[in-house]
Amino acid sequence: MIALIALLSSYDHISLPAGPLPLPQQWCVWFIAASMALVLVDAQLATQSRHRERDRAAEERERAARRARRQDRCALAQFEFQLHPNTTTRQRLADLISLLREYGEFA
Repeated sequence: MIALIALLSSYDHISLPAGPLPLPQQWCVWFIAASMALVLVDAQLATQSRHRERDRAAEERERAARRARRQDRCALAQFEFQLHPNTTTRQRLADLISLLREYGEFA
């Protein structure tokens, strides 16, 4: 911003509270180039941040979907055992419980 003001005006210095800062007009082109590079880098960093946030949200949705599927399987096994309490459904329920413990769902 300072470079643009100096480039487009007839001022050969910038007044600051500490005193005037001499600024040859030829330097303004370099300041503009440097500020453009900073703007591009900042835009790239912002884009990467948005991508990371999008990926993190997608992972969270997938994790929630997996958890919901496990809960559905648990409820189904429980209902099946309540309807038909035999050794087959008891074994299926025990297998599901050990699988959940293996994945760290239950202590």
